[in-house]
Amino acid sequence: MRIAFTGITGYLGQLLFERIEREGVADEIIGIDVAPSTLPPSRLKYVCRDVRDPAIEADLRGCDTVVHLAFIVETLHDRALMYDVNVNGSRNVLAACERLGTPNVIIASSIAAYGIQHDTLVTENTPCLGDSRSYYAHTKRLMEDAVDLFESRNPRSRVARLRPEIFVGPRCNTWAVDAMGMAGRFDTRSGLSCPIIHEDDVVDAFFKAVMQPVRGAFLIAHRNPLSLESIARLSGLPHRRLPESLALAASELMFKLRLTRMNRDWLILMLRNSFRYDPSWTEQTLGWKPQHSAEAAFTAVLKNHQQLSLRDRLAQGRVDRIEGTRFSLQPG
Repeated sequence: MRIAFTGITGYLGQLLFERIEREGVADEIIGIDVAPSTLPPSRLKYVCRDVRDPAIEADLRGCDTVVHLAFIVETLHDRALMYDVNVNGSRNVLAACERLGTPNVIIASSIAAYGIQHDTLVTENTPCLGDSRSYYAHTKRLMEDAVDLFESRNPRSRVARLRPEIFVGPRCNTWAVDAMGMAGRFDTRSGLSCPIIHEDDVVDAFFKAVMQPVRGAFLIAHRNPLSLESIARLSGLPHRRLPESLALAASELMFKLRLTRMNRDWLILMLRNSFRYDPSWTEQTLGWKPQHSAEAAFTAVLKNHQQLSLRDRLAQGRVDRIEGTRFSLQPG
């Protein structure tokens, strides 16, 4: 089997590469990213390529499976760049797969694509509404629209889109702690929660999607999310109840001052969502269930965060590397 990954040097890309390499199920892995690769070469062919570059078609030629992971998750100050990479980059990858007739296409979507669901029990069939107030939810929804179009045009291609919660664990960078800690501090009403899942459970879901002849949307989520009160307690943070407008203003100010990498976009999703999920179809079809509780996932990333030196924390910030290379990202 010949597999291509976009976003191979990212958080999920590295973890999934290691799992596939460890299982020995691929003859060759094509790893595509703009960031330099530190992954072992063995069966990996690394390609330094922007997902917006039309030349990516040559990289994907001959692949049995394409796994599209490349997406800007952390908030950048350059909104145009985020949109261009997330939406136009995804469209470019799908267009290449369409021209090549790629048999299997695996897409990394997100629960954020559902947008804000007030007291709705979300399933795999819940419409993806996105949210124009959140760049991440909005661009994930636009990516889902592109996948819908690809599926309608290419019925012979097997398409699986996975919508995980925020995944964290021992290998997670500090942005996740930053984001969840912010939400834990700026709670606006009782009963709020944070949708997190362990990195190993997400990797396992993607691995199963690669290895099995499944198609459709898959909800990679817990039924019982972690409350913001629990996040504050586990983090040792003060838990304050604030008016929503004040919480959002404080978050945006801290972002503009570069004191945090989470702006009001993410806080809107966390403060206005119920995060109630029923992944029954995913569990039955994919043969997948989370093996770690949400609290165990957060405890793992918190422990890693507490052990990191300041230098390590700065080194984990891929956002700065992405912003610093924004001009070289443009296709020729």
